[in-house]
Amino acid sequence: MLGSFDKIAFLYDWVEQRILKDHQGSVHILQTYLDVEKDDIIIDLGGGTGYVARYLATQAKQVLLIDPSKNLLSKGKKSPVHPVRGSATKIPCNSSSVSIIVLISVLHHIPKTYHEQVLSECKRVLDKHGVLCIIEAIPPESLLQKLFIHIEHVLVGKTFHRHPNELRNEVKKTGFQSVEAIFPKDHDWKYVIKAID
Repeated sequence: MLGSFDKIAFLYDWVEQRILKDHQGSVHILQTYLDVEKDDIIIDLGGGTGYVARYLATQAKQVLLIDPSKNLLSKGKKSPVHPVRGSATKIPCNSSSVSIIVLISVLHHIPKTYHEQVLSECKRVLDKHGVLCIIEAIPPESLLQKLFIHIEHVLVGKTFHRHPNELRNEVKKTGFQSVEAIFPKDHDWKYVIKAID
């Protein structure tokens, strides 16, 4: 899977911005549902080229862009964020060191057997009352959604979409105190899991 993202890095932003409009939609969702303070330290986990991280950097003290793809990260170096090559299963940060972690369209690229490990790592790295914000696509139902998923499989490999309630329960099981599922009105194919440690 990682190799696939490295291979398509040259197309990544073009597809995300011009065809999917996923980056812009994610920023809109964060503006609506995530409160960011000027002294926050944020991780954009699996943030690719840093589009969303660059937005977050205008709001927070520091933003770490963590992604396993060297080629995607190389495109993020021109931004005011700190690109770090790393994995969601072993976040390269100290315990209780960040205020917010965002995972935007990331978990469905990680096999479900690793989701608990990813969520535990997020909990480890977040400080007390830290916020985990996950934005994911609703599992495909329409023919158009299924076609998109098929194209995604061809380009970057198998995906592992989860129903919002299933993911919310997995986050709760990890030990987060407050966990809610949000269904943004203007983005009916996306959902948000917001958790506070």
